[in-house]
Amino acid sequence: MDNSYTSEHKRLLVVLGMHRSGTSAISRGLQVMGVQLGDRLMPVDEGNNDKGFWEDIDINALNVEMLNAIHNDWHHLSLITSVELEWLKSNGYFARATELMQHKTCNIPIFGFKDPRVSKLLPFWQEVFSYCQFDVNYILAIRHPISVALSLAHRNGIDMEKSHLLWLIHVIKSLSGILGLSYIVLDYDKLMLNPEAELLRVARKFHLTINLTELAQYQSGFLDQNLRHTVFNHEDLMHHDRTSDLLREVFTTVLNLSNDQHLSENELRNHIQKWEAELEIMKLSFVMADKAYMQIDAVHQQLAAKEALISQCEQEKLHILSESQRTTDGLSSQIAQLLQQLSEKDSRILQEQVNMDKLLTSRSWQITKPLRYISKLLRNRKSVQE
Repeated sequence: MDNSYTSEHKRLLVVLGMHRSGTSAISRGLQVMGVQLGDRLMPVDEGNNDKGFWEDIDINALNVEMLNAIHNDWHHLSLITSVELEWLKSNGYFARATELMQHKTCNIPIFGFKDPRVSKLLPFWQEVFSYCQFDVNYILAIRHPISVALSLAHRNGIDMEKSHLLWLIHVIKSLSGILGLSYIVLDYDKLMLNPEAELLRVARKFHLTINLTELAQYQSGFLDQNLRHTVFNHEDLMHHDRTSDLLREVFTTVLNLSNDQHLSENELRNHIQKWEAELEIMKLSFVMADKAYMQIDAVHQQLAAKEALISQCEQEKLHILSESQRTTDGLSSQIAQLLQQLSEKDSRILQEQVNMDKLLTSRSWQITKPLRYISKLLRNRKSVQE
């Protein structure tokens, strides 16, 4: 297999898929096949993606900005309309995206990137790829919907039903965009069980060469089974009471695709058209659900702000009480010292009184009484003469 491929255009590998579906692990795996991810990758986020996101910071930032510009977000259910995509193009985002991609791929023979937001914005990005004349290959990452839901519940507090809808939107929109193009479906759980076999599928599909040294490092140094907290099988979804028929049907189809059990293109197109029609029926409900979630989130933020204020007031109260207690303790100490001093003075006065009484009743005092009388008369006479 030759990484030079046969196309004269610059090559691009794009990883699509729902959040928490192994897109990071798959993106890192591309390096085993000589695909470059650039030097502007997101840093590791402990407790979130302990092995790194392997996601370009600048592409991610542009996607976040574009979603915000059309009042959308990664966790919103609202479907992005053609009107919104045209608005992005006419407001400078198309020019920015093309310039960014040309910069990212400069002097790089095969560039790869991932951002689950691309699944929502795929028609926009495909126009960018076409304008830049890239030869694009797509990898659709899938993971069991229950595993995704549990991961999102743990990380973001998103309930299972919403997670399942997000999974459907990302997967259906991705399939719709890549049907008829060069793509492969990769199951995260299968990648974890047998990374060499799954990466070999990708290499064969896209005419890439696996570097065995890099593969060994990927298997032993990067992949960590301890970071895969849940594993479910197909039957778990079929009998789960919080899943829909649509979810079961779509998951079964993409699972078959990940096992190279391909439907004909017409059969798959018919399935996708039916699925998209079901999403279209629900689009107003998605908008209403997003508004409700935003209201709930606003209430939670208000409650959090009030709790923070209450906590701050409690801390200030404790500080004031502590200062007051220290002041009281200081005054008590001063009063105790004054009382001690008064007590000592009272003791000295009492002792002097006792000493005086002893003196007045002493024998020497009685004997010297006439002398004191004569001395007094002499002082008085001297005073008269003067």
